[in-house]
Amino acid sequence: MVIQFCAKLNKTGSENFDTLHIAYGDDALSRSRTFEWHRRFKAGRESIEDDQCVGDQNHQKLGKTSKLSKKKILSDRRLIIREIASDVSLAFGLRTLG
Repeated sequence: MVIQFCAKLNKTGSENFDTLHIAYGDDALSRSRTFEWHRRFKAGRESIEDDQCVGDQNHQKLGKTSKLSKKKILSDRRLIIREIASDVSLAFGLRTLG
């Protein structure tokens, strides 16, 4: 909220960071995060909620993949890792860089 307030007062990102650092000391956001949020609020953003990250989608996919892998292993314990990885569309082993 402080970042949003300072942005609406047309403070610069540096002024915003200094204000946060004075108020919160070492508990303040990092300089880069302060500038990132300052830029968002200057662009018209009103919400302080984070955007959904690509990692969130990857985490959901990983959960589904883990369940599928576990089910497959329990159905046939003689499977090898490469077969399971192939079946659930995961990379396994080293790849050559080209």
